[in-house]
Amino acid sequence: MKKERFPLELLVPQVGTMSWNDFGASIDIPLEPFELPHIGKVETRIRIDCLPIEGCDAASLVGHSYQFPLDQDAVNPEGGIYIEHAHHPVDLIALAFRSADEDSIEAHLVVNFAFDFEGLTDREDREYDDIGWQFVTRLVVRSPRFEIALRDRRLARRRRAARNR
Repeated sequence: MKKERFPLELLVPQVGTMSWNDFGASIDIPLEPFELPHIGKVETRIRIDCLPIEGCDAASLVGHSYQFPLDQDAVNPEGGIYIEHAHHPVDLIALAFRSADEDSIEAHLVVNFAFDFEGLTDREDREYDDIGWQFVTRLVVRSPRFEIALRDRRLARRRRAARNR
């Protein structure tokens, strides 16, 4: 079966988020819903975890860039996208941060969709090949301090709810 180019022009990134946990930074970028021929409407997002980026605020990220070689020996961030109930790995190759405002930053990403991993085939047996994509989006930065405050608020709510039972 001849592999076809995935129609990247269908992918429109929305404003995403960047947050931190015990494993590093995470980026979550929803995509505008799109139609794939003979698959139908696709609602999905790109998720990238385990980024080796120190927790900070949007302004302190400006001007920083990161390269992630596609080397089997390298420990790289873990990314993925779900299309038609299948997980397709997304390799983050490069990430650069540009202008920031109070709580968000412009991010330039270079990724590779590994559609060969699970196989992405439409209903007419067209199979899509792995493909690279460069795009720009805004990320709302949820700093570690924000995450800790959010966790503390959730714990306090749970404790109050438990006492009121």
